[in-house]
Amino acid sequence: MSERGWCPFARQHRGPGEGPFGYPAGARGQAVPVAIYSHRMGGHKRTLDNDRWRHENWVGVNFGIGRYKVGDIDQYANIFDAAWGNGIAGSVPRYDRANPVLAALERKGTWIPRPTYSAGAHSLDAGGVNVLNASGPSIEHEDGYDDDSEWPDPLIVNSIMVHRWIVKEYNAAGIRFVLTEETSIGHFQIDAVNRPACPGSVTAGNWRRAKAKILAGVNQEEDEMKIAPWWTGRELVAGKGDINLNIDFGPAKAYDLRLVVEPVGTGSITFYHGNLPFSAAGVAAAASAPRAASFVLVPGRFGTAPFEVVGRVKIAFLAGSAL
Repeated sequence: MSERGWCPFARQHRGPGEGPFGYPAGARGQAVPVAIYSHRMGGHKRTLDNDRWRHENWVGVNFGIGRYKVGDIDQYANIFDAAWGNGIAGSVPRYDRANPVLAALERKGTWIPRPTYSAGAHSLDAGGVNVLNASGPSIEHEDGYDDDSEWPDPLIVNSIMVHRWIVKEYNAAGIRFVLTEETSIGHFQIDAVNRPACPGSVTAGNWRRAKAKILAGVNQEEDEMKIAPWWTGRELVAGKGDINLNIDFGPAKAYDLRLVVEPVGTGSITFYHGNLPFSAAGVAAAASAPRAASFVLVPGRFGTAPFEVVGRVKIAFLAGSAL
């Protein structure tokens, strides 16, 4: 069983590599979560995964998630600790107090000038703790230096996985938390000056569309949530031949799924709900590079989903896609 506040399906950066976080640095248990904050990396995840780089550059966030592969998720700080990713406003007048969560947080602290960060920058402090950093975990989304394009499917699936786990973990700890339009906050709502396109372009609308998918994925109806255990990207070891899975799909309706493969070889996959087979529209993975391939499961008919792979196979439920 994973330790409280540490995501079991993420690569955990523990020990000397953990963080940075806390006020003073390394202080534990300062998070009072009321929101989840989304960011974009302004580069590639491999940089953020470097523990030495994060500490030397004072970059403290809770999660970094990849855009190219389902399951590429790293955790750098416990979600009950105050990582440093949220908390400088480039302009106090442009702070998004129209958001009721951010407005309530503003009343809990005092704006402190931070001129070494940028002209007009302030942090919101209370008792020596940055209120915004303590108010919820930060998730960095890999953008590959591209803030305008649509978020690819692996990035969406990874973000849903992390958001859903955070919500469950807080509620299991007795902290009432629901992900809503107001509690899912983009960095630009705090710092419209220095981070106007974080976690995505407001003008291009890619963050708005990505956020809608994340909210839908996290807030599935309870019966549809029961189609896990594989929805978080269950990993299978595939050889040449077939894979048979007996899974509780919940209600008898079609589901849009993604099969993410690392290809070489051939095989097929058959899904069962009890003894009832689900047919799947044929889908083949590229023979040269990993990709996510989409297909629809239809209840009541025998069928398989062919793929070309020997290696790892991950299966993910696409949020809001029950037909």
